[in-house]
Amino acid sequence: MNEYASTRDHNGGDSVADAMDYAIQTVGTSSGMDVGGTGTPWVCPGGPTPRQVEPVRAFETVVVGVFEAEELAEGALDTFRREGFRREQIGFVMRTGALIVQADALAFADAAARGLPTALCELGVPEREALQYEREFESGRSIVTVKAAGRMRYAISVLERATGTSRPATAPAAEPQEAMSRAPKKRKAEMATPGSRR
Repeated sequence: MNEYASTRDHNGGDSVADAMDYAIQTVGTSSGMDVGGTGTPWVCPGGPTPRQVEPVRAFETVVVGVFEAEELAEGALDTFRREGFRREQIGFVMRTGALIVQADALAFADAAARGLPTALCELGVPEREALQYEREFESGRSIVTVKAAGRMRYAISVLERATGTSRPATAPAAEPQEAMSRAPKKRKAEMATPGSRR
């Protein structure tokens, strides 16, 4: 976890030990949770559920990635940090048993205490999709968010590489600067067509 991350149990406490103690008292040690702090991933009771959403999806102001493995999500976050994305532009949340780990934008929005759908809606994810992401999160997947104004295509490509997908479920509209820079070229090409008179 980095210096901008926080952990919170579902009772609002900030102590990892308190969360682990509560979980062990509540569900016992046969639940598959990480009792000894060995870092083994939490397993959703009854096994992992099938994915309900695309691994990478772009919305108007935010791109969301869903990861099976925490390490892949952390790798994507590291890439964004190296490329100059600020803490308030990227976010991370995952569940490990009763413990919720959140970082950067999703920690600022306090997804653990206020609920992941609320935090995602504040970042620009529509409510229906936010509820779908909550189900992914509850089944043990990590969620990464990127507010990438002007750099949406880059954010999509980083998340696609990290999740191993080839394209997002919803491609963003052409970015305004790109659309404007193509328009004059098209007009010049039309005027330069042989045999045309204007």
